[in-house]
Amino acid sequence: MPLKKILEIIVDFLQRKDPQELFAEPVNPDVVEHYYDIIKQPMDFGTMRAKLHEGMYTDLEQFKV
Repeated sequence: MPLKKILEIIVDFLQRKDPQELFAEPVNPDVVEHYYDIIKQPMDFGTMRAKLHEGMYTDLEQFKV
């Protein structure tokens, strides 16, 4: 199975664990003022999917980061 397909399955699985969609899109800094001061490497499912479709994950190590 291609890596891209495996990663899509993983993202689908993880996203189903977030029914309130708290991690669906990037956090709005106007709503959560100091979020980006505290969270140095923010990530959300929308960004993960975009990176996946753009081919930015070429191995599992990149996906883990």
